[in-house]
Amino acid sequence: ELAGKLQAARSFIQKGCDACPKSEDVWIEAARLNTPENAKAILARGVVSLPNSVKIWMQAAKLEAEDDRKRRVLRRALENIPNSVKLWKAVVDLSREDDARVLLSRAVECCPQHVDLWLPPPPPQT
Repeated sequence: ELAGKLQAARSFIQKGCDACPKSEDVWIEAARLNTPENAKAILARGVVSLPNSVKIWMQAAKLEAEDDRKRRVLRRALENIPNSVKLWKAVVDLSREDDARVLLSRAVECCPQHVDLWLPPPPPQT
């Protein structure tokens, strides 16, 4: 990539995805080397191989431009990894106050040992 051979780097990392489909880092790097639209498709394949990878799901959410789409990705991730505090916090942060309260109560059900989920969310920034 640094030598200006981006296409060769993309091809090489794609081979890495095929050879090591259980490596989070390979999927994340493949997404980084591609355009945002291609990266979404790559990460979609990544979550099929690694449905319990918080890193890949979080990266997929970051690629979305609209908060509604980010929330949708994160909620889908929570279907696979309901005990991920990081995912719960991310989806709560993107939600409106009413939805955030409902999500937090569900998060506490799924992750009762994490006291930081019990605390009320900070007031919305203006």
